[in-house]
Amino acid sequence: MRDLTERLAAGDVVVLDGAVSTELQRRGVPVDEVSWFGSANRAHLDAVQALHEDYIHAGAEVIIANTHSTSRAGLEPAGLGDRVDELNRRAVEAAIRAREAAADRPVAIAGSISSFIPAAMGSDDDSDLRGLSTFREQAAILADAGVDLIALEMMDSTSYGLAAVEAACETGLPVWLGMSPIRFESGQLGTYSADKP
Repeated sequence: MRDLTERLAAGDVVVLDGAVSTELQRRGVPVDEVSWFGSANRAHLDAVQALHEDYIHAGAEVIIANTHSTSRAGLEPAGLGDRVDELNRRAVEAAIRAREAAADRPVAIAGSISSFIPAAMGSDDDSDLRGLSTFREQAAILADAGVDLIALEMMDSTSYGLAAVEAACETGLPVWLGMSPIRFESGQLGTYSADKP
């Protein structure tokens, strides 16, 4: 990871992988209506690993584990709350195996944490599941499972983004933050604040 950090600091280009969930869907992995592709780490781990290997063969220097929707917020509404640890670890294991099988150069593994909640849940129902404790739980699992960095993806509000950053930084790993802007009725781009847009 030090090499990657130094390269970024020097202004080098670092090649990331592509989409994970939508590419798994394109490859025929079934979508869980609630947990999206978090459940793929149970029944379709070979497909997850093969996807990572293909991205490595294509030149990716950072692959992102299939953990975008494996926080408690993504899994509990699907009845998989007791499998948060297992499904995160299996996703990281698939990425590590892919690196061992396909990489002939340094490849970093990022653990993805997002503000994902199932579409069936309303925005008023998600505050507890997308809070600091949920982010801490997933960040700690990912760090212990062996990721090289934490990638915070598609954070759609400053409050969730700040909580996720705090939780990820507690691991001591490098943290990347990606915010998803929202276009408000006024036409202005921004993110939701803790209370309102």
